[in-house]
Amino acid sequence: GHVTQDAPIPGSPLYTIKAFIPAIDSFGFETDLRTHTQGQAFALSVFHHWQ
Repeated sequence: GHVTQDAPIPGSPLYTIKAFIPAIDSFGFETDLRTHTQGQAFALSVFHHWQ
């Protein structure tokens, strides 16, 4: 996959990252993300397109 946009959220310690990830690589992604960030990050997945 690849990151398409990243930006801090003004007035907070939060950060938003937008990226494309192949569907096959998305299985287990949220678990890996939470594990590597000690539960401090979460994912919101939305289908965009087939390639």
